[in-house]
Amino acid sequence: MQAHHLWLPELVRLALAVPDRDLACAAVAAAQADAAAEPPPMRIYAARRAREILDGDAATLLSTADSAQVLGPLDRGQTYEEVPDGTSGAPTRGFVGTGYAGARGRSADNRRRAGRR
Repeated sequence: MQAHHLWLPELVRLALAVPDRDLACAAVAAAQADAAAEPPPMRIYAARRAREILDGDAATLLSTADSAQVLGPLDRGQTYEEVPDGTSGAPTRGFVGTGYAGARGRSADNRRRAGRR
């Protein structure tokens, strides 16, 4: 079994940052193909997360992070960080030196912006 589900959502994020939308779309397609071929929960989650990062839908990303039972703290935190900041549409990731506390604060801010607590 390949571990594509571990890095494909990150590839989508990086491709959008470059920006290379074609690469981001190819990564989403690969994640969806992995989930269809072998549907354990983490592969399904990775495909959802990759699609939601590409779409830039804050409410859906927050819902995924809040409801996915298969997530560990790292996956959940990364998903919160992918939520667009509400102004530029860019993910919130990229705040160098803020560490875990900064990520938690950004996650709470993102939930508030999306109307969630």
